[in-house]
Amino acid sequence: MFRFFDDSRKLQKCCFYFPLGQGLRAWGIFKLVVTLALLFFFPIHLKQLVETYYYTLGQDDAVIKHIIVASLVLVALIVDSVFQFYFMVGVFKKEIMYLKFYETYSSILLLTLALADFITCIVFTASEFSEDGEDAYSFAIFFAILITLFIQFYVCVLVSHNIKELESTPVVVSVFARLENSEAEDEYTMRIEI
Repeated sequence: MFRFFDDSRKLQKCCFYFPLGQGLRAWGIFKLVVTLALLFFFPIHLKQLVETYYYTLGQDDAVIKHIIVASLVLVALIVDSVFQFYFMVGVFKKEIMYLKFYETYSSILLLTLALADFITCIVFTASEFSEDGEDAYSFAIFFAILITLFIQFYVCVLVSHNIKELESTPVVVSVFARLENSEAEDEYTMRIEI
């Protein structure tokens, strides 16, 4: 998706400081730690919501909405941690297939975030301003999604450039063959580079 950046300058730095490979490794480790921390938090939060629902005897409909949202976030975190694992394998082992797999996931996530931000913006502007703080909550969600959208776009561009860099790197495969002459007992070594 981000191949339109092929004609631009070669990106050599990540976050304007780290070299591209080390920057992507640092980003992957940071995001994996945050995702795992959230994976620890959300089942506890979901358990508390279910207990609250049972204690209110199913009278509170808002708790059901929170349970659904927390369940969706938990599923999204599990999916994100799986793709983050692919990203880490791709970056550390320089496997183009895993990086392309993560690039596709990042592109889909980027489009989903853009759609969520657009819907949040429409809901925010269409709703009347209320005094109970819901508008501030919607405004905060809008900007959180917008910041995440920009970060995800930047990571997509960096991954695309890393894939382009790995594809342009020549691969040298060395094949060693041993030829033996049975009469003279001499050993010859032949090296073939492709």
